[in-house]
Amino acid sequence: MITLATTWLWASLPFGLASSPHFNGFDVSGSTAPAREILHGGPLRDGIPALDRPKFVSAVRATYMLPDDRVMGLTIEGTSTAYLIDILTWHEIVNDRIGEGNRPVVVSYCPLCGSGVAFEARATPELQSLRFALQ
Repeated sequence: MITLATTWLWASLPFGLASSPHFNGFDVSGSTAPAREILHGGPLRDGIPALDRPKFVSAVRATYMLPDDRVMGLTIEGTSTAYLIDILTWHEIVNDRIGEGNRPVVVSYCPLCGSGVAFEARATPELQSLRFALQ
């Protein structure tokens, strides 16, 4: 009985009767690489937590920082903030609010290539804000 079920499942694969292969939530049935050769290479889905509304200290109080610590700086409406690259490497995405108008922004950093970008986190002026995360 077990052999029969296994044979039926094996025989159904070439004809598309078996369900499409999925990997980490993605359908890889149309991939040019065989699904069995796709290996997991990083954190699981939602394995890199976004940082929401971080707390900041003034430059004078940031005595733990070293002169060669790298930061990603952002100035909006006269308010400047600095995001430590060491923290961005861990979180990769920061959802924040900056400036007099409490403007929602997203700061994104890629530790693989060392690049960062920031943008306003509103699709339209009517929206309060959007929240971003890695999935």
